[in-house]
Parts: sequence; C-alpha cells; structure tokens
Amino acid sequence: GSFAPGLSLSPWPSWDAALVSDFRTSLPHDPAERIQCNDAAGALDPVSCKTASANPGYACDSGTNAYLYLYRNQEGTASFSVNLEYAPPTSWNWLTDAAWDKAPAEACMDKGLRYRKP
Repeated sequence: GSFAPGLSLSPWPSWDAALVSDFRTSLPHDPAERIQCNDAAGALDPVSCKTASANPGYACDSGTNAYLYLYRNQEGTASFSVNLEYAPPTSWNWLTDAAWDKAPAEACMDKGLRYRKP
C-alpha cells in the first residue's frame, strides 16, 4: 500500500511494491532522489513526509527530487509527474499535447512536468 490512497512518490515503499505489481514492470527512480518535507504543513515523518491528514497525505516542498504517481478516483484520471532541477523553459513548445502540463500544481512538484492520461 501507500501512505496516501491513489498516490505514490518514488522514494516510498509503495513505488516498488504496489505500483510495480500493478503495472507489471519496474519503475524509474530519480537519480538524486529525496523528499524535502514541509514541517509547517504537518509532515510527521522526515523520510516520507507523511501527514496526519489523509488529504493529500503528504507535505513536501521545493527541493524534492522524486517521481509522483497520482490517481484521482472522483475524476478517473491518472498522472505521472517529475520534479525537474529547473522550471521547463518556454522553448519546450514541442510539448503541445493537452496531456502535458508544464506547471503542475501538485505538492512536491514546484518545477515539475506532468503527463495526465486523457
């Protein structure tokens, strides 16, 4: 399982346990993988950034280097996000498909890039 339903960050055990089983393949890890927890937002565990609240269930900040999988049951949508070392430049105009989001509003993804399955 995961620390939060429908959510997994690549440093969490659920990334290699539950998701690998669901997708039937190994998943990538960020080469500089780490989570920068947001203590002010209620992070209880300095490794996982788990919070007491189930929504969203984690609290991390900029400086996080991780991949994120998110499934929103009410919308029936799934997305994969990566946090980059820098914000995607405007020259990345080749990402024109509506499934790509160069500024996702997910926690931990301050300089992220998200692909949401249409």
